[in-house]
Amino acid sequence: MSQPDQRRGEGARGDGEPDVVCAAPTCRRAPSRGLLCAADADQLGQWLADFAADWRQLDATPTSATSGGGRGGGLASHRAPARLDVLVLTDPRSRPRDDADPDGNGARSLPEVLGSWASTVREDMGTPGTERYDVQADRAFLAAALSRWIVHRDYVDELFIDVRDVWAQLKAATGQSAGPRPVRACPTLAGQPAARCNGPVWLDKDAAWCGHCGTAWSGFQLVRLLREKAA
Repeated sequence: MSQPDQRRGEGARGDGEPDVVCAAPTCRRAPSRGLLCAADADQLGQWLADFAADWRQLDATPTSATSGGGRGGGLASHRAPARLDVLVLTDPRSRPRDDADPDGNGARSLPEVLGSWASTVREDMGTPGTERYDVQADRAFLAAALSRWIVHRDYVDELFIDVRDVWAQLKAATGQSAGPRPVRACPTLAGQPAARCNGPVWLDKDAAWCGHCGTAWSGFQLVRLLREKAA
């Protein structure tokens, strides 16, 4: 097994910041655990730990708050027979919608994200594995490899983003909250005719989600969401 590699900076920045910064998006702290700072390494580990219990709480049965597939209500005759946000989150075929893939469904699959990253890390480590997705097994493997391998690899920034995004989706799908109060009302348009959801938006670290319709935000979408609130 080869030893983990690390990226190294070249010279001082001269602006009071370290010449090498944490690989987590938007973080400007110096790395202290591989390519991550201690806070973000701990956060990534906590997200992986949260999957163990939150995954078991998923229920695709529609409720009054999630009728219409987790994106608002509507007439009873128009309601989906199952929560679409949960179906998308649990289907390994789900993929995000973006410019490169306009046919995606706008969300990520937890089995696919954890399974594909577990496969990548196993291959990188030279460890045999399986092609079958298993959320609990893949989560446990990534958690065990985090401090001794993953934080030292150049792909840790991409893994951080993917884990953060599905973590927020899972929190939304299981109806969880964070903090003493919501940060704003949900601006998502839903229902027929379209109207704002206005559900509670909960924020935790670099991700947010609506406790009513199940919409999740992270990255630049989260920045825009919070800027709209302040405007």
